[in-house]
Order: sequence, then C-alpha cells, then structure tokens
Amino acid sequence: PSGAFSSQPAVPGLWLAGAPLAAMAKGSVVCLAFATLAALGPPMELFRLFVPWPGPGPAPRTFTPSRASGLSSDGKQAGRPSTQMPLGASAASLGVLAVAGALARRAVTARRAKVVVETPVGEPPPEVPNVGELGAPSKNVFSVFSGLAAQLGPKCVDLGQGFPNFDPPEFVVDALRRELESQTEGGPRTRHQYTRTQGHPNLVEVLGEKYSNHLGVEIDPLTEVAVTVGATNGLYLSLQAVLDGRGPDEREVVVLEPFFELYRSQVKALNATLRTVPLHFEEESLSFKLDADGLAEALGPQTAVLIVNTPHNPTGKAFEEAELLAIAKLVRQHPSLVVISDEVYKYMIFDPPGETIEVPGSRLYGAKPFGHVHFAKLPGMLERTITVSSAGKTFGITGWQIGWAVGPRQWLSKIQSYMHNLQFCAPTLMQRALVTVLGEATSPFKGFPTYYDWLRDNYWRRRRIMVTSLEAAGVPAVKSQGGFFLLGDISNLCGRDGPLGEYWAEAERPDELRDWAFCRALAAGPGIVALPVSPFFGPKLPEEVRTRFARFCFAKTAFSLREAARRLKGLRVAVPKA
Repeated sequence: PSGAFSSQPAVPGLWLAGAPLAAMAKGSVVCLAFATLAALGPPMELFRLFVPWPGPGPAPRTFTPSRASGLSSDGKQAGRPSTQMPLGASAASLGVLAVAGALARRAVTARRAKVVVETPVGEPPPEVPNVGELGAPSKNVFSVFSGLAAQLGPKCVDLGQGFPNFDPPEFVVDALRRELESQTEGGPRTRHQYTRTQGHPNLVEVLGEKYSNHLGVEIDPLTEVAVTVGATNGLYLSLQAVLDGRGPDEREVVVLEPFFELYRSQVKALNATLRTVPLHFEEESLSFKLDADGLAEALGPQTAVLIVNTPHNPTGKAFEEAELLAIAKLVRQHPSLVVISDEVYKYMIFDPPGETIEVPGSRLYGAKPFGHVHFAKLPGMLERTITVSSAGKTFGITGWQIGWAVGPRQWLSKIQSYMHNLQFCAPTLMQRALVTVLGEATSPFKGFPTYYDWLRDNYWRRRRIMVTSLEAAGVPAVKSQGGFFLLGDISNLCGRDGPLGEYWAEAERPDELRDWAFCRALAAGPGIVALPVSPFFGPKLPEEVRTRFARFCFAKTAFSLREAARRLKGLRVAVPKA
C-alpha cells in the first residue's frame, strides 16, 4: 500500500537467500509463513526493531509505519537510529530462524515421542526391555492403565484402579462438612491452617486408644503414633527410620511376592536392596500359602526389614494365624530385623482365616477388627513391629490422604523427626473430621451393629458378583479373603488364538509381557480395564508364573460390576470350540 514501503529495490542475493532457507523448514505452518514472507520480500517490523542494518551508510530500504505505531515517517523511534536491516537480509534472517525453529520443533517432537512411549497409546522402542533394576518395570503399571482408562472415557469399566468409584458414607461426608462450616472455638480461622506435625492431638488420642485396645497394651499417643500423608508416606518413613544408620551389608528389605509394587520403588529410593520370597500357589485351592522354608532361607544378618501385608495386595490373602506365628518365630531369630506390618485392609476381611492357634495374646478377636491378626500382637513382636495403616480404604476416602504409623518409641521418634522436612502435617480439616468419623463408625449403621460390620457385608457382596462374573467368563478366580482385589487366572485366554485374538496383535508390545497384552486387549475389546500382575513380582520366577494373573478391583458400583459381568460373558462365548 502507498506509504507502507519505500520504492528502493531489495538486495537480490539476500532476497533470494530467504526463500530456500525457509523452505528447508518443512512440516510447520509457521515456517511456511516465514518462507512466504521471505519470498514476498517485506521485512517484519518485529525483526527490524531488534536487528539493525550492519552495513555502512543508510539502509537500502526502510519501513514507514503509520503514526499510530509511535514511529516517525523516516523510521526513527525515540533515541533509535533509522538504519535497519534491509529487506533481503531480513528475509534471509527469517529463513535462518525458520530452519532453527524447525530443528527445535523436531527436537521437541523427538522428546515428546519418548514421552508417548510411556503412555498407553504409544509404541515403545523395541530395544528397551520392560524390566529394570530389582526387576522393576520400566513403565508404571498404574500410570499406564489409568491413562488407558481415561482415554477410553465413559465407555470403559475401570476395574484397574484400587479405589471406590462411589461416594463415602454420608456420615463421613457430614463430618467433613461440619468441620468446614463450624463457627465454634477453633473454627475456620485455625482449621484451615497447619496442625501438629506428628498428628492432630485429638486424632492421635483416638488412634492411641484404638491401638491400645487392638494390641492389649497402652500406646502413648504423642510418642508412639505418627499421622502421615496416607499409608504411602507412613511406609516410606518407616523404611527410612529402620534403614537410617545401617551399613551397606545391612540394608536388605524382604517382601513376600507378589507384592505391592510401591515397596520396590521405595526400597530403591532409599538405596536399599529388595529380596523377594514367593508365596506358594496351590492349584487345588486356588490360593497362596506362605513358604516358611523359603522365608527362613532369605532372612539373615543382612536383613533390615521384613514387610508383612495382610490382607494382602494384590492377592486378597488374609494370612492364617499359624502363618503369622511362623513368621514371628523366624523374626525372633534375627535380633536386628524390624517388621513393617502393612494393614490398610484390616477391616475388610470377609472370610476369616480358617485356623486359630491357642497362643496367649494372639487370638482372633472378632470386631477388633473381625478376622484380622495384628502382627504386633503376636508374642515378642510388639517391640519389633511398626504398624502402618490408613483411613482411605476403610471409609472410601483415599483422597483425604490420612495414614498413620504406630510402634515402639525407638522407631516412632525417628519417624516424627523426619516429618518436619517431608510433609509438615497431613491435612488439618481431614484429621479433625476423621476424629468424628472414627467415633461414629462404632455406632449402628444401616441395620448392622457397626459401620465395620456393614462394610464387611457390603464388600462381601461385591466380591461375590466379581467372582461369579470371572468364573462365568472362564477366568478362574483366586481365593480372596480380604481387601477389594481379585486375581483372575488368564493363562488360558492369552494369545492370538484366544477369545481376544482379534485385538491381540495391536495389544502386543515388544517390551511387555503377555499379561500386559491381555489387559490391553481386554480394554480394546470388551472395554474393561484390569491390571497385569507381572509388575507385582520380582524377576526370578518363570515368566509363565509372573504373567498368569490379572488383577480386578471390585470396589465399584453395582452398575459397574453388573456391566463388567455382561461384557466378560463374551470371553466365554468367544472361546474357540475344540
């Protein structure tokens, strides 16, 4: 347009340099725009403002902006000379910048491609195995299948994630609501702020009283209880407390496999060594049993910690009292060994273990809680055990993130000393509300003597639906006595000749085992998300053992469970006839 550009011609060599350089930056709309500008010739004012003409004498061509730009007609700006880069040089600069931009864009794309490898929809590089140190999967199974469930959206039935997809009981929600709305002394002005780092005084008082009842000894709430940010935090702090000060030959942590995958990552983070002892799988009863001889062989002067998890994730096993007594006997043979007892599912035992041994102080005690044996209550184990638990699973409030550790002052004092630097405190409002919740949970609830009795019955019914659904689909269900997980034996359903054969090729990844492929195919076909169980094993067991199972969570609505049952029936129908 008239007055926009001067009539001086551009320098031909520099004018031509811009177009081919910009054209090299293929695949980017921005770079194509730069190439077009370079071909047309006019420089961008942005570049003219910051890239002066380097040559002697006046610039061969100048931009004459309107008055609104704040520049004079001769291109001058306050205190800035009018000699700017010529049109051709600007075009060349644009081309160079376009090339640089394209290279940067490709570098970012390459980085993104590496990230996509970790997502459910990406193809992993064939040269990267799916097993790392300590047999740890190079992918996080929870992240991968959470992402897959999110990708599938509402059409998927997510049985992979270990938390309820329904709201907690109303008395739990009301307790938090009352804390939010309360105007009493210590109301909103302080309830939204920090509380005591080791736990709100009212909550540790309640927990101390409960565990005094559970363990049959007086628990000091201020020195033998610590409220943590979920049981995950409690486990980490407990491991840290025991491992702190141990020499390089005394930093072994023993777990029974399959095991909660989190143990492996925490042990690695604390620069310790993980040793696994397989549970024995009985084909006839479809259940896991303790291998006491294998555990005895694994324990030694190098062992700092033994983690005992009952009810057990992922198997749902509630350890027999005889098994726990056998473990305690082995622990007594190793004076420096400490047990971390992970008991987050203790109120969710549906079928109490079948054997009880007449040993003083170790009897099962019904509703305190029903069918569960606190390891610390076993003979000689009180001073050797740190008990870790939480409210998340019991009340369906995993997002509240309130856990705790209970144990001897020797270890709890160390745990409490670390907490200032890691969390400062668990959420104050949730801690205060939980005091009310724990009090009301022992009252009659929906026709049951207590909330805990209702909880056990409610999950027993959900488990029954899940077992029936799996077995109707030709998936044998491993015996589950507690928690809210079931293992299904998928060994006869894998492969391209199986009922998910049409999805198998797409589900396979060169760095993943067959249980991963099964779970991917189950999501692609019936739209059900379950978890492969191989990440819950160490690397030493044969592959056919590690990949035999998939984990199904039945902490889901009745609608979700019924819909899962309907879809799973297709597996049985699709099995090829002999």
